[in-house]
Amino acid sequence: MRTPQPMTPLQLSASKPAMHKDSRLSASGGYNEYLRSSINFYYGECALRLLTFVWLYWTYKKYLILLERPEILFSPVNFITRALMPALPAQALVMLVTGVAIACNAYLLFYRQSSLLKILLMCCLYWLNLPQWSFGFLSHVNHFFLLSHLFLVFVKVEKPARNVPDHYQHRTINWFYTGILATYTMAGIWKIVALAYKVLTSSPDAHWLHPDAALYNAIVSHRMYDLPFAQEQLYLSAPVFWQLGFLLTLYLQTFAVAAAFRPPLRFWMALALLLLHIINFVLFQIYFVVTSLLLVGLFLPYTSLYPKPYQERKHSFRARFSGKGKHATYRRTYANGDTDAFAGFAAYRERLKDKQYELAGLLYFPGAGTLGKALLRLKK
Repeated sequence: MRTPQPMTPLQLSASKPAMHKDSRLSASGGYNEYLRSSINFYYGECALRLLTFVWLYWTYKKYLILLERPEILFSPVNFITRALMPALPAQALVMLVTGVAIACNAYLLFYRQSSLLKILLMCCLYWLNLPQWSFGFLSHVNHFFLLSHLFLVFVKVEKPARNVPDHYQHRTINWFYTGILATYTMAGIWKIVALAYKVLTSSPDAHWLHPDAALYNAIVSHRMYDLPFAQEQLYLSAPVFWQLGFLLTLYLQTFAVAAAFRPPLRFWMALALLLLHIINFVLFQIYFVVTSLLLVGLFLPYTSLYPKPYQERKHSFRARFSGKGKHATYRRTYANGDTDAFAGFAAYRERLKDKQYELAGLLYFPGAGTLGKALLRLKK
């Protein structure tokens, strides 16, 4: 195992320990965070690679279905699609591109350093997805999947036994999650803008908080798939429930990107978004199957499910908690003398993170810190 290079600390003051340059962690504390993040990402990327094989099979089967449609229905909706695919491609060409994608993905499953192969794979996947966007309708299908491959071009994480985590690698992982979670944040912001416009302009159109909004969405979705709909009372009997559900959805979507730079939060944010997709699937016939599978594969806490790689490589420490309420302090002391120090709400959160890492992730939801600090100030 290669010895990790220590980070250069900032000297804050004589009364405070040396801190890591972008957090309140020492160099050793930062290394442990980087190590956990890189291991989780490595196995998450493995899950993405395996899912890509399934996606390629599914996309080819979908292409065969599209071949049965009359050629006149093929109508790309923008100039990029028209330039790359002016007509539905021949089956032989689709098979060739699919084969190239399979070969690239198989190679990258074991050897991850080739940015050129990642770019080639991304181009193949994008091109293979174009037929689904070329029949007069540009949907949200597969955007999360394609963005995952796009941002993966900039991240290079080896097997835990060979990988040396550092600040730069950690940042690229964070930006990867920023890119894909930003899709949810943009959806939340769009809903806020649309809601504000309709309310402020007194629009006669139904908005998201309208008592019948859930019913209207359910009817449209069922009719789109020619499904029978006979559950009106389910959506009308308790409109407050649906309104509160929308506000919760708005919170989760708008602040989803916060999990990108808060690794302990990623699992819980992904779980919440996955539950949102399941509810939309069951009650509103809104399907995001590939996205849901990616939320599982890319966000599972692998270091908890398989802790050995992390436990063998982390820097060990002694922990000490003292005080209570806003005067509580928590300190980690490493064998090389590095120290992490936290006070108040952060002390409780860090102590919980060392004992139950995933459970502590709940305290990283936006607003949880503010609420926790307020409660500690009220506590005598």
